[in-house]
Amino acid sequence: MVQRAEGLISLFYLLTLYCVAHWNVGYELLKQKRYEEALVAMQRGTALRPKLLQGMVYLGRAQRMARRPRDAIATLTRAIARFPKVAVPYRDRADAYSDSGQWEKALADYDTYVAMVPRDLEAAYWRANTLVRLGRHREAIAAYSRVLEGRPRHVAALEGRALAHA
Repeated sequence: MVQRAEGLISLFYLLTLYCVAHWNVGYELLKQKRYEEALVAMQRGTALRPKLLQGMVYLGRAQRMARRPRDAIATLTRAIARFPKVAVPYRDRADAYSDSGQWEKALADYDTYVAMVPRDLEAAYWRANTLVRLGRHREAIAAYSRVLEGRPRHVAALEGRALAHA
């Protein structure tokens, strides 16, 4: 019985390493802007261990970069359903919602993410941009100001706040 358990643990470990290898290849392909090839590598790794958060997030990012926001939203929604207290999938799904012009949904996910990770000023910046897209300029000005409190020389936030005033 002990040998069988050790064998299963070894198999589980090797399977995980094989998944990570696919994700690493996919990540390198993403850096080279070879999005379709990266997507295939990410799908292979995720197919082997479909319930791992890391794989779902990597696959969602690859889908988004391959200009498949609907697929990314579906993948990241599964990740959030399985891991609702983890922040990263909310940010990635907000980005995918933005890519597809679903501003209200993007804002909801940015709000959730920023509440979970208040020090991420880039996410706060993208949240402010989303508020502008929704025509909520006063809220956007306040959101840009929050970014500038943490990074006074954030040029894009300075520009965004100036444009929101106009």
